[in-house]
Amino acid sequence: MQDYLVDSNILLYLLVESHSLHEKTRERFEQLGVDNSRFWLAYSTFFEFWAGLSKGKKIPPAQQELIDYKNRIELAFTFLDDGTIVKTKVDYLVHKYYIQGMQIYDARLAATLLTYGLDGILTNNVKHFKVFEPEIKILAL
Repeated sequence: MQDYLVDSNILLYLLVESHSLHEKTRERFEQLGVDNSRFWLAYSTFFEFWAGLSKGKKIPPAQQELIDYKNRIELAFTFLDDGTIVKTKVDYLVHKYYIQGMQIYDARLAATLLTYGLDGILTNNVKHFKVFEPEIKILAL
């Protein structure tokens, strides 16, 4: 059994059926195998998902739409606490790899993966996680 952390871009592609990468993402989940893999989310991933969902829209998605997505996510994934429990590992990664700016969010996900002993991260932003590759496994979409 393999355990994968899911990045927010993957979550967006999977849940938004009108997205151009929806079908490719669904196929990737099937390829990894529901019977052979478990997929996990950091709490912060949901907030990144919501930011991505509403980005660039003059009228943000309705509150009910957010609730519907949240319910679907909670049925499909197990959430991992990525608060203070991962702080030590975030500090370690930030200092070891000289993390700056927005890359701190990727460091937090990498730290979550390492803290919980997961096998890798499923992402479409491979370049964001390359710096951590000596310590984490990256699964591209």
